[in-house]
Amino acid sequence: MNALGRDAVHVWQLACGEPVEAPLMPERAAALCPEERARYDRFRFHTKKNEFLIGKLLTRWVLSRYDARPPADWAFAEAARGKPSALDAGDLRFNLSHTRGLLAVAVTRGHDVGVDVEQVARRDDGVAERFFAPEEAAEVRAAPVPERDRLFARFWTLKEAYIKAHGDGLSIPLASFRFELGDPVRIAFRDPDGGDPREWWFHWRDPSPEHALAVAVRSGGPVAVEWLTVGLAEL
Repeated sequence: MNALGRDAVHVWQLACGEPVEAPLMPERAAALCPEERARYDRFRFHTKKNEFLIGKLLTRWVLSRYDARPPADWAFAEAARGKPSALDAGDLRFNLSHTRGLLAVAVTRGHDVGVDVEQVARRDDGVAERFFAPEEAAEVRAAPVPERDRLFARFWTLKEAYIKAHGDGLSIPLASFRFELGDPVRIAFRDPDGGDPREWWFHWRDPSPEHALAVAVRSGGPVAVEWLTVGLAEL
């Protein structure tokens, strides 16, 4: 098993390339619980079935790196706003994100955690203006054109990772907080009652030329990140 201290976050990444239209490992769906299997069966297109299945298999495989139980034995519950948690997992916390070509699972002990992966692709130029904090929108607007999409994706993944770790979902307006992309990354709340920025720790990386990734941890202090990879055949 992998050792994981309370001052660390492990981020497992699986690069799966382009989505495949043909059925992928359908026999592995037996590892899903009845509710997950029902959701899997409801997907009409193989790409969506594969994306769902790989995400569930990856989550189970990763959790079993830190707890001596088979991947198929994990059971899960969802909070009111949809954030999943593993049952009977002690202080083990996790979060999953996926986009085309890449999945990531972040794991901590005793800390709220969120992870987000996104494709770096040109978006509507008005998205940052409409949804980001003014300082972030201005930074994206002022960036050289070749760097603008990457900078946008960096802000977006940090915001999504924070929202997922916080647990209140889209009830948190994206403009109600902003990021300063220094070392370390810092968060600032526009509302004085937004919380204590010192509770939060963030990491980001560019896992490929096409992707951006960020992780947020409510740790109360620094946490070290370990970037790990797993192949599809290992699940």
